[in-house]
Amino acid sequence: MSTGEQKGVPAGTYQVCISGFRPTVGAVPLGPDGRPLGRPQVTMPTIPVARKSLSAATSELICEVKGRTTYHITVTPP
Repeated sequence: MSTGEQKGVPAGTYQVCISGFRPTVGAVPLGPDGRPLGRPQVTMPTIPVARKSLSAATSELICEVKGRTTYHITVTPP
């Protein structure tokens, strides 16, 4: 876990969100003259957790940090 750019967090109760899922951006299709036609294709990966867990505003995941240790947070598929 991290707090902004700092590694680790002080003891306390925290709302947790899941991150690391990035869209795939394809190439922009080109016309016969080599000029771009439209916009690139953006594809979101299949996300194995409920979408609400991806945002701090909607996540219901809570973790109580008591000290320096490893925490296991279990999420269920949507």
